[in-house]
Amino acid sequence: MGEGPRMRLVPRVRRWEVVADLCRQCDARLAVELGVFRGQTFGWLLEHCPDLTVIGVDTWAPGDPERDPPSEAKKTAEDDGYRSYAGEDLEAAYQAVQSIAGHHHHRRAVVWRRDTVSAADWVDPASIDLVFHDADHPEAGPEAETHAWASRVRPGGIICGHDYDMPSVRAVIDRLVPGWRAMADSVWFIPKAEVGL
Repeated sequence: MGEGPRMRLVPRVRRWEVVADLCRQCDARLAVELGVFRGQTFGWLLEHCPDLTVIGVDTWAPGDPERDPPSEAKKTAEDDGYRSYAGEDLEAAYQAVQSIAGHHHHRRAVVWRRDTVSAADWVDPASIDLVFHDADHPEAGPEAETHAWASRVRPGGIICGHDYDMPSVRAVIDRLVPGWRAMADSVWFIPKAEVGL
């Protein structure tokens, strides 16, 4: 009895791999991740981009679980993008990110436990190479973050984010950064030179 056709499994490309490639594309030395959670992207960038310093910004504070959309509504037109993370151990997530930072020289791994919008005030204009948005997903969040951080990215840098497949995120990037490009794992990006903010 002969063998049937063999299926070749293609590994799924994850957002942290895409962001690392974008960092290499713009020869990034300083990147900011907004919305770090457990640190998958944060740790990957530190591990795979040895010349990169990463600032990770997150509140690690739960929201209101009453506002969470039902699971069947997620990533549909009825989903406003809100996630409370109330059922998650956010203190353990924060400690995990601190542990990741501790495994890398603290000059390369910086963790700020604060609001992602006001954190932009701690960064000089045109001083970072890449900003990766993956924090607050209701329209007001990505809009405020994009306005706060776009001027912090240098000419030749990249503005990118996650979850372009969420209606709330898509509405903001379509409006504020038209011409954005879609990448694997719902990552979007646009060169700073094409952003009018």
